[in-house]
Amino acid sequence: MDNIDTLHQIYALIDTLEFEYLEEVKWYVEEQIRTALMPKPGKPRILGLHAGLLIPSDDFDEPLPDEFWLGEDHDDVSA
Repeated sequence: MDNIDTLHQIYALIDTLEFEYLEEVKWYVEEQIRTALMPKPGKPRILGLHAGLLIPSDDFDEPLPDEFWLGEDHDDVSA
């Protein structure tokens, strides 16, 4: 059984408890669950590592044709 299963079991049992700090304990367990489910940080990124590997075409900034947005079989709306 891993930590997240244990935290879920504790969370399920919290409402059966009756004591002064119930809401604080509930909040703490919720935070622990959120932290356990967050992705772990990987290796730090290296700026410029893949520089020059992708070269956009010369017409990259040109508007796309209507066929791109509307499909090949559209009625000509500009006429």
